[in-house]
Amino acid sequence: MAKKKSKKQQCSSLTKKIVLLLGVIALGFIIFWLVKILILDKNCEKVNISTDEKQEYIMLEGEQEKITTKKYISDLNYSMRYDIDSFKVIKYKGQDIYIFLYNDLVFLTVEKSIVPKTCSSSDLDISYSNCYIKVDNSIEEYYISLKDAAYKITVKSPNTTEYQEGIRKRITHMIDSFEIKDK
Repeated sequence: MAKKKSKKQQCSSLTKKIVLLLGVIALGFIIFWLVKILILDKNCEKVNISTDEKQEYIMLEGEQEKITTKKYISDLNYSMRYDIDSFKVIKYKGQDIYIFLYNDLVFLTVEKSIVPKTCSSSDLDISYSNCYIKVDNSIEEYYISLKDAAYKITVKSPNTTEYQEGIRKRITHMIDSFEIKDK
């Protein structure tokens, strides 16, 4: 005659099966998460990171100067190259702020905006609709747009010879590299 399992043995067996099932489910989630991170996320473009380091040249006082730039990819759907030896990038309240490392008086902000009705054309070397407004001697605004996307780039700087000669060329190079990502 076969012995019947006691209720205690049946509960113990059921508990083991539930623990085993939960373990298999947890293992499945861990494997899925690892595959997602290691394979799928590597193929997606990351945002709010600086990448693609490159050596470039700009003209300063009639001579070429070599600078090291990185491409900043923003969650605001744009990218822009900046001189890593002269600027750092921070995010603050929906803006990307590029701060000059040697003088906190010089900075550049990028934010989503609308293009004002009164805009004079700009001579920036980019393929977007753009305009330029000089607010005063220390603040300039550039508006760059493509289709429905528009950005305001504000440049704040002291009106000094040092700025005009070196930093200005770096900022112009940065603005010239501005690219709006298609959605």
